[in-house]
Amino acid sequence: MSAKVSSSVSCVAFAAIIAFIAIGIGATHVAHADVPHVDVGPVSSPAYERERERYMDTRRVFLSSLLVWGGANVVAGASVTAVSRDAFGQWFGVQTLAWGTVNAAIGVVGLATSRSVRGELGTLDAIVAERRRMQRFLWVNVVLDVLYVTGGALLYGLAEEPGARGNGAAILGQGLFLVGFDFVGSFTQGPAAPLAY
Repeated sequence: MSAKVSSSVSCVAFAAIIAFIAIGIGATHVAHADVPHVDVGPVSSPAYERERERYMDTRRVFLSSLLVWGGANVVAGASVTAVSRDAFGQWFGVQTLAWGTVNAAIGVVGLATSRSVRGELGTLDAIVAERRRMQRFLWVNVVLDVLYVTGGALLYGLAEEPGARGNGAAILGQGLFLVGFDFVGSFTQGPAAPLAY
């Protein structure tokens, strides 16, 4: 593969990151954008209170885990970029830093909107609907994650230019993590067993 082609492949990898940023930042709003706000006043049902707090707790753990993962990748990516003297390491670091920044931003925005999300969950039906929306969203993410893994593996395996291979290795690693993370999340965030009123 010529240097010109390899550079083009690297540009495509960065374009994929930009698309990921757009999808990711919007995700925290899209996931619950169509949940109707229900002004029901004080709700005294113990089942409702338990289910709302259970959902908010799992959501908080999910987003906090993503924030920690993103933050760790920001540090690791910046460190690798700073100390590497070869193109592979430098581009691996830059790509890791980019993904870490996006994931950390999604975690921060998601946690910051927790109060708003909690206020929208005015009934048990609203909670179940929110869980179902999150589950569908995460299954779509799993499909995208598989595409990241495939693209990263192809870039790493086929490119000859070290920088392009570094990009591919980083995308592959991030994709593998996100496949597992979103797959598990689709169950922890998805509809829970029916509750007795």
